[in-house]
Amino acid sequence: MAHLLVTGAAGFIGSHVCLRLLARGDTVVGLGEQHALGELLGLQCCMQFRG
Repeated sequence: MAHLLVTGAAGFIGSHVCLRLLARGDTVVGLGEQHALGELLGLQCCMQFRG
């Protein structure tokens, strides 16, 4: 398990990277502008997620 920072986490690619990392059990800090896709996937700016 790693602790990772993903920039652009609210974007299409970044959000999917976050979800993939969480699925494998990593702790993810996502940084990005919040917009419709980020809200849809439950990602918010500067939030920390644990897998």
